[in-house]
Amino acid sequence: MRFDTPAPSWSPLLRIASWITKRQYGKTIAPMRVIYSRKPSLLKIAGSIDKFQRSRMRIPDDLRLLIKASASMYNGCAFCQDLALAQALQQRIGPERFKHLSEIDNEAAPFSAAERAALRLVREYATERAVSQRTFENLEQYFTEEQIVDIVIANGFEQMFNAWNIPFEIESDHLASLQQQKG
Repeated sequence: MRFDTPAPSWSPLLRIASWITKRQYGKTIAPMRVIYSRKPSLLKIAGSIDKFQRSRMRIPDDLRLLIKASASMYNGCAFCQDLALAQALQQRIGPERFKHLSEIDNEAAPFSAAERAALRLVREYATERAVSQRTFENLEQYFTEEQIVDIVIANGFEQMFNAWNIPFEIESDHLASLQQQKG
């Protein structure tokens, strides 16, 4: 990880956010120490995005977290993939589907047809940086236009967070393991 130590002075907002993440996940998350300690204004942006995703999106939380984990997997952001699984565990969403994200075309993998359609969009965007008309038409079989926008936006938000973490070599904080230990 680049910038192994936090910036020397933390604002009251960062102290509170650090305390919240430590309470929520069992430790202060690495982006708090590496990124937000150096650019505290990003914390407000990240918090607003998180709040929007949790309260304003019209897709199920499990699908949103599958999208988050899938985008992170394709981009190689171990921290974000781990965070998505930890959040799923907190929400009592079983981890089984997360283990099969690279197998979305395998009919035996535990995904609904709608989930497969959304996850194919994530994969196609990650590998091609474009989405075909066929992929979009497949989404339209299962989701409303508003939900399709939410799927695309959830992927876009995750792409952005991955782009923040990868250059700083932020790896997994093992948050999912901490959640499993909590029970």
